[in-house]
Amino acid sequence: MFDRRHLLLPFNPFNEAVRLFDEMSSYLPRFFTTGNAVDVYETDDAFVVQVNLPGWNKDDINLNIRNNTLYITGKRENIYETKDRNYYRRERSTKQVYEVVPIPVAVKQDQAQAKLENGVLEVTFPKEKSKSGEGRRIDIT
Repeated sequence: MFDRRHLLLPFNPFNEAVRLFDEMSSYLPRFFTTGNAVDVYETDDAFVVQVNLPGWNKDDINLNIRNNTLYITGKRENIYETKDRNYYRRERSTKQVYEVVPIPVAVKQDQAQAKLENGVLEVTFPKEKSKSGEGRRIDIT
């Protein structure tokens, strides 16, 4: 819908760019990421999400599904210590993952399976069997 409020304000190219970006973003699917490679595909029987997570352990990753959306979150901390005769060095690094993947097909959420193998997390959801061809009567009240 056309918003006329901006016509009352002096022209500002930055505001116009922000408005156009917001408008275009509303048409894109909701898919957020922290920069990890994510592959999403479906087969005849399943919907599959694969995320590259090299160096991660399964205990550092949380998977949740809510409202047909898969949430992949996690945090890990690495501490490297070096002790020598003349010095002591300690380095820390923290990594986080936050992926939000919408699931556009009907799946059996309670039968989801996940595995982490060779740095790739794979989450598989069996699809709900559609009852196409089967109809039902709709009563009018």
